[in-house]
Amino acid sequence: MKRYVDIKVLVWKRIYIPNNMIVSEVVSEIKKTGDIFDWYNANADELPPVETLCDTEEMLTVKENDGQNTIEIYDDDKLIWQNGANE
Repeated sequence: MKRYVDIKVLVWKRIYIPNNMIVSEVVSEIKKTGDIFDWYNANADELPPVETLCDTEEMLTVKENDGQNTIEIYDDDKLIWQNGANE
């Protein structure tokens, strides 16, 4: 039986740009879709893994999460309480 609390947080990630890439071109490519991971996935063979910057972690409120849960409590792997709009 598993009992646990899941907490949603914000955290920054970092992708190092290799020296052989031109930063202004990277900016242009990301601006096209507005999605960093589209660019990352298209260039994954040339890029190092995404680094999670754990020291940037911040709690996320329900309001900041568009009314969705930021805390969920589980008992026996079943959701028994949540703090979002669907509580």
